[in-house]
Amino acid sequence: MDAVTIRKEHPFLFLAEGLFMFFEESQVMRLVMALKNNFPGSELVFDAFSPFYVWGNNRRVVRTKIGAMAHWALKRPTDLERWTEGVRLVDEWYPFLAGEPRLAHLRWVQFIPLLSKTTGIFHYQLSESSLV
Repeated sequence: MDAVTIRKEHPFLFLAEGLFMFFEESQVMRLVMALKNNFPGSELVFDAFSPFYVWGNNRRVVRTKIGAMAHWALKRPTDLERWTEGVRLVDEWYPFLAGEPRLAHLRWVQFIPLLSKTTGIFHYQLSESSLV
């Protein structure tokens, strides 16, 4: 963060793809807080799994011994807003609900609430206060 901090006259867009699910919640929380405190006004976009998806993934990993165990799941997109003042959900996107063409063979998933939001992409504003 020190190398990036010298250029903090403008907000940053931080992207974390395929990362947070392999951290513990406390690690994700510390990172989000550090980004918010060191880069106010910046934005964070990441993908996350639901608790159901993490459970299913970890069962598959144990059974097949292929893949990596997931640790953190995002139950509700607003959960990050409860961690600290100044983190605000801007947008959420779920590929199974968006009619993603590459997932056409899985369109039926959109009709099953437990499955339709198993993975999503989330966009947050990071600021020093909740006024931004």
